Amino acid sequence: MSATKAFLLLLAATVAIGCSDGRAYKQELINTAQDIASAADESMLICAAYSEEWRKSLNSEVLSADLSIFLKKKSFENDGTLAKAGKANSAIVTKMKTLNDPPRRYSQAYQRLLDAYGRYSQLYGLAQSPFGSLLEYNKRTGDLRMELGKALSELAVSVPN
Repeated sequence: MSATKAFLLLLAATVAIGCSDGRAYKQELINTAQDIASAADESMLICAAYSEEWRKSLNSEVLSADLSIFLKKKSFENDGTLAKAGKANSAIVTKMKTLNDPPRRYSQAYQRLLDAYGRYSQLYGLAQSPFGSLLEYNKRTGDLRMELGKALSELAVSVPN
């Protein structure tokens, strides 16, 4: 089970328990976390596609790594993949701004959400503009995926009932 799926299950359980104080804030926090998890999954798919093209180019006598990544990025631009990711990112940024003054009861959960957002934001950046060597890129995307999973798990247990 992926960290994202585990996180969503924990959040669903938290929502089912419910709360009377700060319920709207809690619901928006959970919705934003779910959006971050979904957008991060999409960004990881984009990063994986770049990585695959990059790897193939290393064995090609025709395509350089730069050209291969450029062509893949153009493909994502043409089919709307990057625009869709950008739209999701903009929605998340807007939601994060509405959550930036949490009720005291939710301050720890908000800090966890902020940590998850920071990881997601870096992953989104790598999906929009891959850079570095293939090894560095794969390591960074893998590390961010793990850090994001951890941040989302910590968030799931820090949301008050």
